[in-house]
Amino acid sequence: AGYRGVQLCNDAIACIDATPHISDSLKNILTAECRVLRAMYYYVLTNTFDGVPFYTTQVKDYEDQDSVRFLGRTPADTIRLKLYNDLKYNAVPYFTEHNNLKVKASKAKDRRSGYAHAHMLMAKFAMWAQEWEMALAPLDSLEQLYGELTEERYPLVKTQWSYKNTEE
Repeated sequence: AGYRGVQLCNDAIACIDATPHISDSLKNILTAECRVLRAMYYYVLTNTFDGVPFYTTQVKDYEDQDSVRFLGRTPADTIRLKLYNDLKYNAVPYFTEHNNLKVKASKAKDRRSGYAHAHMLMAKFAMWAQEWEMALAPLDSLEQLYGELTEERYPLVKTQWSYKNTEE
């Protein structure tokens, strides 16, 4: 199921980019959301299996399918670093205050993945690699968005990771 999600995200990114009927600004936002979702799928895959085959291209024909089918395992830290940079440069810049997308995960329009989810994943990717300095930037962004993390504001029982989109 994880690779089905990756495949759908890769397909969506390629198709959105190729669509002439929507503006570039909307394309950027939609592909940014797909990149966050793809990173989430790879987060789950790498946490479950460690190194996994890694690809970010659309599989549109048998030649592409063969190239993906014979991919070896990419080390999990390599995947996480690539995804960290993908989110940093190709997703986060499109979630802005101007377009009302720089919001908490629970406040994202139509419960879609966006700014907060991207920063949470970036922080996790950096911490898995024990890149503490690299983790600070997304964590600082989350602190600016959510406020200081204190036991009174966010009791530990309510901050445990879940797949539900609830108040963090």
